[in-house]
Amino acid sequence: PVASGASDQESYYRRWHTIRALSDYHKQVKVALVLGAELPDKAELEVWLGEPVRCVIIPISCFVFNSKGYPTLRRGHQDFLSRLFCLGVQVVI
Repeated sequence: PVASGASDQESYYRRWHTIRALSDYHKQVKVALVLGAELPDKAELEVWLGEPVRCVIIPISCFVFNSKGYPTLRRGHQDFLSRLFCLGVQVVI
């Protein structure tokens, strides 16, 4: 999950790196990220942008209602997703 909490982020990244290393960095091994309602700081998000992210999962808890009553994502989530879209990532809600 990509959520706030520095120690958690390091743990998730270490697990991912271990899996990737065990697969000998095979090009078909990709990662799926699960966004949390609160994102970590931009520096921690940058780490994931350098990885082979294939999919991002957005739970409904990430959505808030705008002034017209429509569900929308917070600005930080929108910015992060925009950068992931440039990498051709699939989105699951």
